[in-house]
Amino acid sequence: MAAPLRVSVLGTGSLGKEHARLYAHLAANGRITFAGVFDEVPERARKVADTCGTRAFASLTDAVEASDAVSIVTPTTTHFALAKTLLQRGKHVLVEKPITDSSAEAETLIQLAQQHGCILQVGHLERFNPVFHYLQQVATQPRFIEAHRLSSYTARSTDIGVVLDLMIHDLDIVLAFVSSPRW
Repeated sequence: MAAPLRVSVLGTGSLGKEHARLYAHLAANGRITFAGVFDEVPERARKVADTCGTRAFASLTDAVEASDAVSIVTPTTTHFALAKTLLQRGKHVLVEKPITDSSAEAETLIQLAQQHGCILQVGHLERFNPVFHYLQQVATQPRFIEAHRLSSYTARSTDIGVVLDLMIHDLDIVLAFVSSPRW
């Protein structure tokens, strides 16, 4: 029997702490080994690590070396460089959306994942929403789709804007519903 996958989280902000919480749950059930978390703000990493019963890495290098797979939950402007480094080192990567700042960078990451036999996945969490699964069962041929996303302003996504931060979920769901070809 193979050893459980060793997983780390890079970034322990608002979404990173949720990734850490879920990995801690998976580790408690023996599904993975939660190797730890890393953040450029060490106090934030320690707080999340303490809450989740895992290690706060002192460096990015330590986190990468201790992991088979890594969640990148950092600002979008850092996604490409981090994911590129991880994929080149043979690590599986879950990167929060949007995958990168540009489609050219995204294509490079896809090619690297293929070259190194790694899984590269983007965190489109709405795809796993039970309501979405139910609607796919009952609304098999939608003719009209209307989306409303209402929430208060948060400053966390000012580097990428509302389309890539939130509307991308709506676009992803619509494309999945209509079985649209990708690219």
